[in-house]
Amino acid sequence: MHKIKEEIKIEEIELKVLNLEGMIEFYEQILGFKVVKESDEYAILGSNKNPFLKLLRDEKSIKEEFNSVGLYHVAYLLPTRKDLAIMLKHLLEKEATIEGFADHLVSEAIYLHDIEGNGIEIYCDKPRNEWIRIGNKIAMSTEPLDIEGLLKLANEEFKGMSDETRIGHIHLKVSSLSRTENFYIKALGLDLTFRYYGAIFLSSGGYHHHVGANVWQSLGAPPRKENMRGLSYFTIKLPSEEDFEGIMKNLGELGIAYAIEGEKIKIKDPDNIDIILKT
Repeated sequence: MHKIKEEIKIEEIELKVLNLEGMIEFYEQILGFKVVKESDEYAILGSNKNPFLKLLRDEKSIKEEFNSVGLYHVAYLLPTRKDLAIMLKHLLEKEATIEGFADHLVSEAIYLHDIEGNGIEIYCDKPRNEWIRIGNKIAMSTEPLDIEGLLKLANEEFKGMSDETRIGHIHLKVSSLSRTENFYIKALGLDLTFRYYGAIFLSSGGYHHHVGANVWQSLGAPPRKENMRGLSYFTIKLPSEEDFEGIMKNLGELGIAYAIEGEKIKIKDPDNIDIILKT
């Protein structure tokens, strides 16, 4: 089976939304995203250099249930710890509903939801030489965040999302960890980097994780419905054409259906979650 050696990137996520105008306002005002393109039906947002969030108006979509498979959170990676500090100060000043903080040994993170309930993580990575590696695994945990120490770095005004911000990883709610692990390792060529209670973390190129998956709310849930609000698809950017061809070969050998549209592979994971692969 083909394995991906270099790092993939989670390039884009699309969310089906009910209140497009309200969601744009949330991401602009609370998180400092910039609107790159907008119409009556959709908006594309991101930083100055990286458009990465597409909001698609779908007023006929049905509400996602708490225990549905789908998005647990999308994690936006800030370039520096100072950026995270300035973001935290801004969120506190805006009186945003922050739901959690964590030091994950490899990163520091802030957690919240948007106005339609989509999970969000804002984080920065710690230096890679501080990550604890055991073979091809990377130690992660959930420890208290040093909020006081972080805020000491927030000596500048918030001017919006940092230019280099991008999606660092995506974390999914799935119905079966074993099926999900098998799919991402055998079909998509990723490595398992960490196993936690009810969760797995996968990546390529030695990153702590590009994809997380858990069954904390969704164990045994039915496949995702096509007309469900929230996660519509996410896009994985592959490192090379060799990886593109290798993934197609994996899918063929495993008998997993896929479609080629232009220079993209479109597939569904075991929970009917749509994924686009491109170079």
